[in-house]
Amino acid sequence: MILKVIIIDKEKVNYSMPIERKLAAIMFTDIAGYTASMSKSESKSLDLLEKKRSILKPLIKEYNGTFVKEIGDGTLSYFESAVNASTCAVKLQEQTYDDDDMNIRAGIHI
Repeated sequence: MILKVIIIDKEKVNYSMPIERKLAAIMFTDIAGYTASMSKSESKSLDLLEKKRSILKPLIKEYNGTFVKEIGDGTLSYFESAVNASTCAVKLQEQTYDDDDMNIRAGIHI
């Protein structure tokens, strides 16, 4: 039944419309151990999250990225340049390196 619905809907797609494609580097970040930290001290964890946000958002802007959304301690953003995305990730880790509670992980998909 579901397959039939998909096929019917596919037949209604207007393929004459131009499809816009663009290259992008997608960056995901999170704080390693955040869930466990949250169960120990919610207020400390929320402070970590705010600190990450206050560092990350200006960096995304500085490297011409676009902040898409935040899910818990994770973020999703995109850049038109893989160099900008990776530089942003490195700068984020450099700026949080001395904070033992903030182990930032970043992944970039090109």
